[in-house]
Amino acid sequence: MLRDHLHLGCPDLVKVIFDRRIYRNKPSAFATRVLRQGVVSCLKVFYKTTWFKQYNKGGRVLRTEACVNDPRDFMIKKSLVHLGYLGRVAYHAITRFQKAQTVALATALDRSTLERLVTPSTNGGQRVPGLRVGAPRTMRILAALGCAGLSFKAFSNAEFRAVLIEQVGAEPKKPRPHASAMNLRKLWGKGLIRKVGGRNRYTLTDLGYRVALYLTKLHQRLLTPTIDTLNPMLPAALAGSPHELDQALVRLDHDFTALAQVCGLQVAARES
Repeated sequence: MLRDHLHLGCPDLVKVIFDRRIYRNKPSAFATRVLRQGVVSCLKVFYKTTWFKQYNKGGRVLRTEACVNDPRDFMIKKSLVHLGYLGRVAYHAITRFQKAQTVALATALDRSTLERLVTPSTNGGQRVPGLRVGAPRTMRILAALGCAGLSFKAFSNAEFRAVLIEQVGAEPKKPRPHASAMNLRKLWGKGLIRKVGGRNRYTLTDLGYRVALYLTKLHQRLLTPTIDTLNPMLPAALAGSPHELDQALVRLDHDFTALAQVCGLQVAARES
């Protein structure tokens, strides 16, 4: 869970959670820190002089608390008269933060839902094509839906394209307005987003957030690494790579092989 929420200190997510506009020239510290004491980890998210703290208390519950050192961080004067309003601001931010974590942890999809997503269906008499899970464009769209800039607020076609370019890495010429509109209609037909009444804006449904996180995790952490291991040329390519991460993977594979030999385990032969 901590690994999935290391981006909480980014200005775009801080802006959405605290409902405050962040200007680029504002000299404020935005950061996420993970403190570890033995096997217990503590997640701290900083916003100006305020921070969220989430940690395992007594090995029983996951405690979330907010520490506000200066009420002026939220345009509130220093007075006990405003203490109740300050508490509501902090409680509102913590609630949105915990809701996002709850949905992110419960992302498993049942078989019927997955089949409905990847196969053509109808919505209101209109045919909706299936999502091509694994295709680069589809995975970029799903990754964009899981970004903080779209998950917690209503967004327009232009904001959707901006997230695709700035955070997902799509080429500026690829997500054209009409192509993005077609993608949004497909997502709407699958029930992943819904329209905000009276405006050309969309908001992510709970199902859409679960689907975006589940399929993105499935592709990045299971499918892609597994497919890479089936490539017989990959070990030689990693061994000749100058990058430190590739060399670390080679050493890790060598250490696991040595450990298997010490324990008397036979390494499974790779099928051609």
